[in-house]
Amino acid sequence: MMKLYSEKSPILEQPRNEIIQYLFNYSKQLRVVKTNKNDYIELHLN
Repeated sequence: MMKLYSEKSPILEQPRNEIIQYLFNYSKQLRVVKTNKNDYIELHLN
């Protein structure tokens, strides 16, 4: 498990949409965990 972002980054540090789509396409499991402060996305690539 890897947490990609724990808080909102400035727009310059945000990943490009293509990178996010690539990770989604190749992830075996995707889970969005909603918390009081942030939304966490877990990607399992192995």
